[in-house]
Amino acid sequence: MNTIVFSSNSSWYLFNFKIGTLKNLIKQNFKVVCICPEDEYSFKLKAIGCDHEDIDISSKSKNPFKDLKILLKYFFIYKRLKPNICFHYTVKPNIYGTLAAAILNIKIVNNITGLGTTFIHKDFVSYIVQFLYLISQPFAFKVLCQNNDDFELILKLGIAKKDQLKLVPGSGVNIKKFSPFERIKLNDHIYTFMYIGRMLADKGLRELISAMQKINKNKIICKLDLYGPDDSDNISAISLDELNHWNSVPGVSYHGITDNPHLALQKADCVILPSYREGMPRSLLEAGAMGLPSIATNVPGCRHIIQHNVNGILCEPKSIQSLEQAMLLMINIPDKDQKIMGQRARDIVLRDFSEQKLIDLTLNLIKNAYNAK
Repeated sequence: MNTIVFSSNSSWYLFNFKIGTLKNLIKQNFKVVCICPEDEYSFKLKAIGCDHEDIDISSKSKNPFKDLKILLKYFFIYKRLKPNICFHYTVKPNIYGTLAAAILNIKIVNNITGLGTTFIHKDFVSYIVQFLYLISQPFAFKVLCQNNDDFELILKLGIAKKDQLKLVPGSGVNIKKFSPFERIKLNDHIYTFMYIGRMLADKGLRELISAMQKINKNKIICKLDLYGPDDSDNISAISLDELNHWNSVPGVSYHGITDNPHLALQKADCVILPSYREGMPRSLLEAGAMGLPSIATNVPGCRHIIQHNVNGILCEPKSIQSLEQAMLLMINIPDKDQKIMGQRARDIVLRDFSEQKLIDLTLNLIKNAYNAK
């Protein structure tokens, strides 16, 4: 049986973003092994038929000796498993998983999604990580990225060659699970914004809370529901204490993780993502699939999904004022026009971002890797 590895710094990531691909590969009789930290989501991965290998990866750690242990752990796991191909997601698997697989001559497909904190912050650690990308990525069979801005930046920085790079349509969306719904609005309905994702400062969440405080200063005219993990290992993580404090902000509710975002989205009027940089944000795609408009920042990833005044509204990153204006504008758009925005959003997802497209692409990559010398 052919063995395919998927590795990330969290099992939550693989369960939420790759579950359709994992199930499809298992159905086709591949042995699928997920290498990620053990937690409740690693058990859920095993429940769908994946094998699991535990690995201690902290995205917050800056200790090079601890990271050397990650490299060694990957090496011994890969030496034992002898996988046919390894798919890596997030920074440390992309680097240390790649170096370990390269030593053992295993085919590698890396996913660089959004270039995240590493490329937003210009500090010593970021430069070290960029250097590690430079020395590790030449060993990859393919390097996947999710938008044209990242594609060009990866080329410019020399992280990968053009024939290695491939543009992919995000993580894909299950268009049957995420489908339009009819919401009945009562007379006392309060307009509801929703954020679904990791609770990180780089997602613009502090600006979002500040915008909510200004909008609801005198009267609650909108609500904000927040869903997602606190992701405490990330250097950009917002503490659980701060998240809980946000519950005291008028109109704001933090609900923690949801395994059913499609059900949560049925309570939303608009999805909001004021991020500093993205790959191809899943929350905007899921919102679009359900026929919801979105507000997002005019940054790589977001602007590849949201067209201003077509399927949503774009605002400026790191600007409370711009975000507040966008939210007030959306609240005041008539229902019938918001429904038109939502239908356009759904059409874009159906055309470009269905989960089946990504599954087919993954199968094709596996086939090509087998045939490559």
